[in-house]
Amino acid sequence: MFTGIVQNLGKVVKYSNGELEISTLLDLSYCKIGSSICCNGV
Repeated sequence: MFTGIVQNLGKVVKYSNGELEISTLLDLSYCKIGSSICCNGV
């Protein structure tokens, strides 16, 4: 069960062949390959 804190909201800007492109103002420059990121929405 995910118990993290919501840090930002994003907007789906593209959906194609089962892939999503999400736009957000959250700075992800510190993320490294293998980082755990949760994306949940309605």
